[in-house]
Amino acid sequence: MSLDPATLTAILVMAATVYACRIAGYLAMRFVPITPFVERVLRDLPTALFVAVLAPQVAMGGAPYAAGIAVVMLLMRLIGKDLIAILGGTATVALLRGALG
Repeated sequence: MSLDPATLTAILVMAATVYACRIAGYLAMRFVPITPFVERVLRDLPTALFVAVLAPQVAMGGAPYAAGIAVVMLLMRLIGKDLIAILGGTATVALLRGALG
């Protein structure tokens, strides 16, 4: 297997871009005072991003996806383990999609 120079260049540029975005966040936060408001925003940001990514999928996927989200939320409430909740939700979607065709 050989690696095309254009592909290698694309991979390196994407890696550098991701690294630059991540390091820029750390550098910028050095100048932001951590007030209670900023702390709340940073604490709630992952949930907001998660919902923003999944909401269109649930809307287009119908009942199996909605049930999967419900299972994830239930497992997170009962167990509090991210990985178990995600695996449970994924299994629910797979089973319902298989059953419903």
